[in-house]
Amino acid sequence: MLNLIQNCAIRLSLGAFKSSPVANILCVAAEPPLSLKRKQLETKYILKIAKRQENTVYNKIIISSYLRPLYIRQQHFIKKMKP
Repeated sequence: MLNLIQNCAIRLSLGAFKSSPVANILCVAAEPPLSLKRKQLETKYILKIAKRQENTVYNKIIISSYLRPLYIRQQHFIKKMKP
């Protein structure tokens, strides 16, 4: 739903036709897809939590045994973001 709203808003702001490919209008507007923005925000959050082990969320995100930890799922993005 949010992708649809973003695409409509960008089309309106650029004056693009409805038939314009989404990838093209995102490129012209210099906007990354929302899925990539979500991954980036998740990765930033994980790195922030990983720095402080006393944080109450640390065990759920970094060391969880119930589900595959979010940290493990995002490792390839985390490696890209570390300097």
